[in-house]
Amino acid sequence: QQRNDATIPTTFDIMPLSIDPLLRATLPQKTIESLFEDIDFFRKAFGIMVCISVIYPTVHWLLKNKFQSYRELGSSVKQVTTLHHSVEAILLSMFLLPFSYFMFRVNFIGDEYMDMEGSKSDMQSVFLLCIGIMTMYMFELMSRYECPRPVIFLHHSMAILDGYLSFIFPTTVMLKTCSTLVYFICFEAGTFIGLFMYRVFPDSAMTPKFIFAGIVVFTVTRPIQVLWVGAAVFGSWNDANNVKWQGVLQFVLTVLFTGMQLWSTTINVSIWKRSRAR
Repeated sequence: QQRNDATIPTTFDIMPLSIDPLLRATLPQKTIESLFEDIDFFRKAFGIMVCISVIYPTVHWLLKNKFQSYRELGSSVKQVTTLHHSVEAILLSMFLLPFSYFMFRVNFIGDEYMDMEGSKSDMQSVFLLCIGIMTMYMFELMSRYECPRPVIFLHHSMAILDGYLSFIFPTTVMLKTCSTLVYFICFEAGTFIGLFMYRVFPDSAMTPKFIFAGIVVFTVTRPIQVLWVGAAVFGSWNDANNVKWQGVLQFVLTVLFTGMQLWSTTINVSIWKRSRAR
């Protein structure tokens, strides 16, 4: 049988390059639905990021107009640092109760008591709160470029990248450990309240008490953080979808994060001593 080479299509015959699809064509609805199966989740995540971006200038305006001590800080570096302490104190305090509720539902309620939709809703709520706190970290990294502290830069960068790993490797151990690490950031709220008080109410008798309370809560919750992550790694070790290096990585990072956090407590202790001496 004679072969007609002219009828054999080439790659360029099958997929001609054209600008028309960019200008005129629309994606099939089924393709869009597969990409954004739960568009409501993305709406909420975007809404959280927008709200946090508005909170920063709003809090700055309030501090600048209501507190002379904030205006007298002088350098923009000190104002930016105090602004971040203020926003972190507000957001972490707001997040603590709902985050605790959903974390306990996800980690401590058995599957026999939860249906698929309930579990999905709880996990999405945890992720939304994680996105809010990671957004706060990103804003802090972007705005504190004048005099960046190496420890803060390293800690926040590693935390953000670790959170991103949970999207690349969405296994049980990654999701549980990453969400646990972010959850325990909420217990830093007391620390940030104390640091805010130190700058805005330096002569108040309550300032050293707030600083000390923040130090106690922060220090007590660090061992619990390590134990919680260790339990999640141990419980997920034989998971068929789990890769063991992920569990090892997460535990090593947890120990590293905890060490950096406890080291930062020495700074808070020195601030507390200065505040008491006033």
